[in-house]
Amino acid sequence: MDTTQRRINEQRVEDLERLARKGDMQGVKIMVDHTRGQHVATSASDASRCYVVSVEGGCSCTGYAVWRRCQHHSLLLADLGRLDPEPDPPAPAAPGAPASCPDCGGDGWRYGEDRVAGRLRLARLACWTCDGAGQMRPAA
Repeated sequence: MDTTQRRINEQRVEDLERLARKGDMQGVKIMVDHTRGQHVATSASDASRCYVVSVEGGCSCTGYAVWRRCQHHSLLLADLGRLDPEPDPPAPAAPGAPASCPDCGGDGWRYGEDRVAGRLRLARLACWTCDGAGQMRPAA
């Protein structure tokens, strides 16, 4: 993959991650309609509205129709763990330098399910591999 295409892919992932965080902060919920077997997302601005959302088909909201991305679709992708771009081969670390955590990519957090008041919700959780540090500890 050439450098330009890699940067486009990285920017797209950054945009989708930002939209997923925004949707999570605004209270967008992703649910499954078991009668139809499809995902449904709540609206952040209208509590009486829901949108049909799928990995391949996108979202039925106006934002997705205009921009080909929205917080509903991004939150679904984050919930399903589908935001990661094609991984590049790891660059060799400098001797003695702490390595970035492979699970969180050095961010110190990942999206995961959290139980609040008996209900599951998507939340930003501290990485369990590096304990939120973003770097791997040297082997003892």
